[in-house]
Amino acid sequence: MVPYQTERDELGYTHTRYKEYYNNYPVEGNTLIAHSKNGYVTSINGDFIQEVQTATAPSLNELQALAHALKKVNAN
Repeated sequence: MVPYQTERDELGYTHTRYKEYYNNYPVEGNTLIAHSKNGYVTSINGDFIQEVQTATAPSLNELQALAHALKKVNAN
């Protein structure tokens, strides 16, 4: 979890948003928010995945990736 945004509200609470990463890649759709006051975390809410199961090796080689990209943008 990596912090990416911090806000302070009118009641003195600090709300820090965290983004989940797996092998240095962001896990989409997951955010955790820690709410704190006077240096103490009072609550946490949000969504996160405890066990990310994904292949970390590329499934395409460089030439395959280029062919897919060129086809997507209708280029040669």
